Amino acid sequence: VDCVMREFLEETALNVEVIEHFYTTDFFQVSAFDENHQVISIYYLVQSDELNSIRPIDPQEPNQKFKWVELCDLTEEHFTFPIDKKLVRDFKNLE
Repeated sequence: VDCVMREFLEETALNVEVIEHFYTTDFFQVSAFDENHQVISIYYLVQSDELNSIRPIDPQEPNQKFKWVELCDLTEEHFTFPIDKKLVRDFKNLE
Protein backbone atom coordinates (compact mmCIF):
# COMPACT_ATOMS: atom_id res chain seq x y z
CA VAL A 1 0.00 0.00 0.00
CA ASP A 2 2.84 2.38 0.82
CA CYS A 3 4.42 1.59 -2.55
CA VAL A 4 1.17 2.37 -4.40
CA MET A 5 0.88 5.75 -2.69
CA ARG A 6 4.56 6.53 -3.30
CA GLU A 7 4.36 5.60 -7.00
CA PHE A 8 1.25 7.74 -7.50
CA LEU A 9 3.05 10.66 -5.92
CA GLU A 10 6.19 10.11 -8.02
CA GLU A 11 4.39 9.54 -11.32
CA THR A 12 1.42 11.90 -11.06
CA ALA A 13 2.26 14.23 -8.14
CA LEU A 14 -1.03 13.09 -6.56
CA ASN A 15 -1.51 12.05 -2.97
CA VAL A 16 -3.89 9.10 -2.98
CA GLU A 17 -5.62 6.98 -0.43
CA VAL A 18 -5.70 3.25 -1.14
CA ILE A 19 -9.26 2.01 -0.71
CA GLU A 20 -8.75 -1.69 -1.46
CA HIS A 21 -6.94 -4.30 -3.48
CA PHE A 22 -8.85 -4.71 -6.74
CA TYR A 23 -7.19 -7.48 -8.76
CA THR A 24 -4.01 -9.52 -9.14
CA THR A 25 -3.23 -11.39 -12.35
CA ASP A 26 -4.79 -14.85 -12.06
CA PHE A 27 -3.42 -16.40 -15.25
CA PHE A 28 -0.02 -16.95 -16.83
CA GLN A 29 1.12 -13.97 -18.91
CA VAL A 30 4.52 -14.30 -20.52
CA SER A 31 6.61 -11.14 -20.60
CA ALA A 32 6.79 -9.38 -23.97
CA PHE A 33 10.44 -8.64 -23.23
CA ASP A 34 11.66 -12.07 -22.07
CA GLU A 35 9.78 -15.30 -22.79
CA ASN A 36 11.35 -16.85 -19.69
CA HIS A 37 9.59 -14.40 -17.37
CA GLN A 38 6.01 -14.02 -16.22
CA VAL A 39 4.21 -10.72 -15.72
CA ILE A 40 2.15 -10.18 -12.58
CA SER A 41 0.00 -7.06 -12.31
CA ILE A 42 -1.57 -5.83 -9.09
CA TYR A 43 -4.35 -3.25 -9.14
CA TYR A 44 -5.72 -1.11 -6.34
CA LEU A 45 -8.73 1.14 -6.06
CA VAL A 46 -7.55 4.58 -4.92
CA GLN A 47 -9.09 7.98 -4.36
CA SER A 48 -7.72 11.50 -4.26
CA ASP A 49 -9.00 15.00 -3.69
CA GLU A 50 -6.28 16.31 -6.02
CA LEU A 51 -7.39 15.05 -9.44
CA ASN A 52 -7.20 18.52 -10.94
CA SER A 53 -3.54 18.91 -10.02
CA ILE A 54 -1.88 16.36 -12.31
CA ARG A 55 1.59 17.56 -13.22
CA PRO A 56 2.38 18.44 -16.83
CA ILE A 57 3.95 15.80 -19.04
CA ASP A 58 7.75 15.86 -18.90
CA PRO A 59 9.15 16.61 -22.40
CA GLN A 60 12.08 14.32 -21.58
CA GLU A 61 9.59 11.42 -21.38
CA PRO A 62 7.57 11.76 -24.61
CA ASN A 63 5.89 8.36 -24.28
CA GLN A 64 4.52 9.14 -20.86
CA LYS A 65 1.01 10.55 -20.58
CA PHE A 66 -1.83 10.48 -18.14
CA LYS A 67 -5.46 10.54 -19.05
CA TRP A 68 -8.45 10.20 -16.76
CA VAL A 69 -11.33 8.21 -18.23
CA GLU A 70 -14.72 7.68 -16.66
CA LEU A 71 -15.15 4.00 -15.81
CA CYS A 72 -18.28 3.79 -17.95
CA ASP A 73 -16.22 5.01 -20.96
CA LEU A 74 -13.28 2.68 -20.42
CA THR A 75 -12.53 0.27 -23.31
CA GLU A 76 -9.87 -2.30 -24.11
CA GLU A 77 -8.53 0.11 -26.75
CA HIS A 78 -7.30 2.38 -23.96
CA PHE A 79 -4.68 -0.26 -23.12
CA THR A 80 -1.76 -2.07 -24.70
CA PHE A 81 -1.09 -4.97 -22.33
CA PRO A 82 -3.23 -8.16 -22.32
CA ILE A 83 -3.69 -8.12 -18.53
CA ASP A 84 -5.15 -4.60 -18.65
CA LYS A 85 -7.46 -5.56 -21.52
CA LYS A 86 -8.69 -8.61 -19.58
CA LEU A 87 -9.40 -6.46 -16.56
CA VAL A 88 -11.56 -4.10 -18.65
CA ARG A 89 -13.50 -7.07 -20.06
CA ASP A 90 -14.04 -8.49 -16.58
CA PHE A 91 -15.09 -5.12 -15.24
CA LYS A 92 -17.57 -4.57 -18.08
CA ASN A 93 -19.06 -8.04 -17.45
CA LEU A 94 -19.84 -6.98 -13.87
CA GLU A 95 -22.02 -4.09 -15.00
